[in-house]
Amino acid sequence: MQSKRISHEEIFDFDRLERAFNYLHLEMTEENEITLFNLHNHLVWHSYVPGKNQVADAILSSVIVELLEEYNLDASCVPEEFRDIASSVVERR
Repeated sequence: MQSKRISHEEIFDFDRLERAFNYLHLEMTEENEITLFNLHNHLVWHSYVPGKNQVADAILSSVIVELLEEYNLDASCVPEEFRDIASSVVERR
């Protein structure tokens, strides 16, 4: 069993979210910038709902992939509320 767990703080780290945004080559439009800030706020307040915004979902998925690869972990090591997302990105790897 893996002892490392990915924390909420690592997922909603704004620098990490912004790197994921840039990694996805998203255009920094006003709408996308608002999406990035809203995603961060929803993650901080544990009010994020997957499926409401495709851009936010892509950013979050990218962050989760980065963390899983960085720590060489599997989907069971992310917080419960993100396990479905983590499982789906692990399947695509």
